Parts: sequence; C-alpha cells; structure tokens
Amino acid sequence: MAFRNLLRCYVYDKRFAPRLMTRIDGDENADKCEIAIRRRDGFHRPPLDVTHLTRICSNYNQSIRNEIAAIEQDPTCLQLNVLTQTRNSTCLICNATNDIHRISVECKANVFIVQNIYIPENVKSCRRHLDDRGFILQPFLDDDEFECFCPITKVQFRELFAYCDRIPCQGGYRYVSKKDLLTFLCKMRQGLSDDFLKVMFQYPSRQATSMAIATVRQSLMQLKPVLIVAPDGYILDIQGPYFSDSRNNNAAILRNEFVRDTERMTRWFQKNDIVIVDRGYRDATELLARLGIEPNVIQALVEIENLNTKNAQRWIRLDAEQLLDFPVLTLDFLKNLTVGVYQIKLAASYVQDKLQRDEEEEFQLEMLRDVNRLPQPGLMRVRIFSRFRNATKYQLWISYRPTGDNEVDDGMDNDEHTPIQCYYCTCKSGARTLSTCAHIASVIWFME
Repeated sequence: MAFRNLLRCYVYDKRFAPRLMTRIDGDENADKCEIAIRRRDGFHRPPLDVTHLTRICSNYNQSIRNEIAAIEQDPTCLQLNVLTQTRNSTCLICNATNDIHRISVECKANVFIVQNIYIPENVKSCRRHLDDRGFILQPFLDDDEFECFCPITKVQFRELFAYCDRIPCQGGYRYVSKKDLLTFLCKMRQGLSDDFLKVMFQYPSRQATSMAIATVRQSLMQLKPVLIVAPDGYILDIQGPYFSDSRNNNAAILRNEFVRDTERMTRWFQKNDIVIVDRGYRDATELLARLGIEPNVIQALVEIENLNTKNAQRWIRLDAEQLLDFPVLTLDFLKNLTVGVYQIKLAASYVQDKLQRDEEEEFQLEMLRDVNRLPQPGLMRVRIFSRFRNATKYQLWISYRPTGDNEVDDGMDNDEHTPIQCYYCTCKSGARTLSTCAHIASVIWFME
C-alpha cells in the first residue's frame, strides 16, 4: 500500500486524510478549541498542547459547530466579553513588566458593570493606570485631542482596527494591538522617530517599536482603498477597501465600481475632462471606451486599421527630403511633452543603439501611403529596439501637425494646433497619454 500522510484528530485520536481535517488554533477558533479540549478531557486522554499543526476531523468539526450554534441561540445563555492576554506577567494596557499589581475584585466588577468586559483572575496593571481607589483610569484623550494625536477619529480607529489581521511569521503569527496601531498612526501623522515613540508608548526597545510599526504596515497592506482626487488634492470619493490580491488590480476595481454604481462614478466626469491613469488600468480600456473615455486615439487607430502588421504595401520608407513638414520643436516643448528630462537624457543612447543594431547610418522612418500610394503626412511609424531585451523590437506611431518650411513650433497654441498631437508605442508604458515612453521621446528628440 502506498504511504499516505495522515493526520491525527485532536479529540478522537484517530488518523485521517489532511483534506478531512480542520484547524482549531488562532483567535478565530477560540471557542472551537475550548470545546475540543473539553471533549478530549471527557475521553480521559492526556493533555495535549494546541499548535498550528493541531487538527480535528470533519465529524467532530461539524459537531462542535452545531454545539456553538446551539449555545448562541439559547436565550438563557449570557454572552460575555472576556479580556484575554498572552501573558499574565505583564500590564493588560501597555504590556509593561515593571511596577505591576493585580487588579482588585472591585475594579473588575466596575469594568464589568460599566464596559461589559469580564477580567479573569491574575490580570495585572501598572500603578499609573489606576486611580486612588484602584480603578482603571478613563481615557485621557477626548475626540478633538485624539484627532490631533492621529489622523482619524476614535470611531474610525475602531473600524480600522477590525481590519488588522494577524501576520504569518516563522513559528506562528504576529498580532496587531491597539497600541501598535495607534503608534503607527501617530508616526504617520507626526513623523516622529522610533526612539521617541518608544518612550511615548512605553515599548521595551527601539527594535520592538520598529517591529510593531512594521507589523501594522504589513497588516494594513492586505487592504487598499481607492481615492478619486481632484488636481488640488481634494478627495472627491473613497472606494473600497479592497483586498490586495491578484483579483483586485486597478482595472478590476475600476470595472467593479462602474458596475456597482455607474451613476455615482460618472457624476465626477464631464465632457472634455482629462482622465489620468497609469498602465495598471490598461485591462479596462474597453470599459473606458464604452463610457466615451478614449484612452489613446493612435492606439485605437492602430488596432482598428491593423497598422501594426508587416504589410509593406501600406507603408513607404522616407528620406530626409520627404519629411520637411515635420514641425521644428524647441527643447522646452520636448520637456513639457515628456514631463521632465528623464526620457530626454536617454534619447541619444536609444538612437545610437538603433543605428548600431540596424547596421545602417540612416534612421529609418515610415509613413502611411494614401490612395495614390504617396506618403500621407501627419502619421509616421518607427521600429526601435528594447533597452532590456536584445531580441525585442517595438513599433511606435507619432501623429504630428505638418508645418511649413523652417517654421518653429513652440507648442504654445491651443490644443488643436499642438505640433505633436498623439503617439503610441507597443512597449508596456507606450499607451500613456500623459508624458511619453523613452522610445517615442528618442524619436522626437532625433527629429527635433
């Protein structure tokens, strides 16, 4: 018989296939774990620690779930909020180990009456958290002071804390406490150093402070909101939160928001508005087109007319005398077009690389033929090599406004007379309409 990796049921003590087993560790399985321990004791089996490897069989899992459901539906049962701690040797509020005292019965009774929280025996607290009667002090920050302390309200803080999941780590999990979340938000709001936060929130070391902040960051990174922001920074709308996984990329989120509430989304947009998105939205171009938002005019023309095919009958190679109508551009216009100088600095190396790989001294440009098989001014095509892959070659198209001889165009006219009207490249970032990729910038720089 072939060997099978069987797991032992914690309650029944028999072996089953892994697919029939269920975990009982973790905070979310606290009730299930308690019942499983009680049932194991009922069978007079020796005690056994519950770890991340502990499993129960499907039969006992269903039986325990039914027992929990029956308890929750029983009107005679009282549900208590029980305070839990990882260690009883630390303060229940700040986890300090120095100058801690056991909480009195009167204090625990007051907490239960006022906050409906049951504090078990042997729970301790620092002296500074107790008043003269030994009762736990009330929070010292009101709502206004809390918002100065961190960038959200107390209600928002409690809601955000509910989304802080545990983080898997070697040997178990790291959990986010309210103090950790408050420390992280305070650092985001005030920009304080970890050494200052260590003293402020009573962490044992700077390393512990950094670890707490890192844990909160990793936990919150599992969720992401989507913001619609005006050019002046005013937040128009907040959508989500969405889980940070492959199913919730930018394009999927955009499609979901339009499907869920199209009217709410479209009220932010008016005719002739400019929508700036990054390449993460390229999978949603069909949706944007249906809504009347054209992502890239040249890209649409290339795909509709199949201009990316190797049909030599549609294109004609140009020489220097056939391209006299290309506008003479200024360096300032090129900087505005590329929104900076990064692509311009790379332009010379791209042009030199193309000439060397083509083993030609001329920069080959092509232009679409008209019905008379003559060059049709205004749209040209260039093939240029990838900077990172030797065997990859991209195609790019540039739509320009033909000009007269020696006419210098600084691009300061209205949009209808912009010298470079549109462009598209088959590289990953070539469909952008704000700025250009380095391939397009290198061709325009060469033609300048």
